[in-house]
Amino acid sequence: MEVIEAKSRTEHAYVREALSQLLDYAPHSPRPVDRLAVLVPGPLDERELRLLHRYGVDCIHRVSPGVFRRIPAPDDRRRLMKRAWTDS
Repeated sequence: MEVIEAKSRTEHAYVREALSQLLDYAPHSPRPVDRLAVLVPGPLDERELRLLHRYGVDCIHRVSPGVFRRIPAPDDRRRLMKRAWTDS
């Protein structure tokens, strides 16, 4: 199962808030979580993308109406962080 947190903006404060919400939601999900993602209206700056990827979180952003692009976190980071989501 994937948990996605949507934000209306791409600035650091919004990305940081989405990350903290996802890390809080994942351990409390009624079903095991395999993937976390942040959905934003446009591409993130490299700094924000690195922040999400450090914690194993994918970024999904709108490319055009009805078209989205996923930039997945590295698998090794996702596996590492998944232990934190499931150990709670």
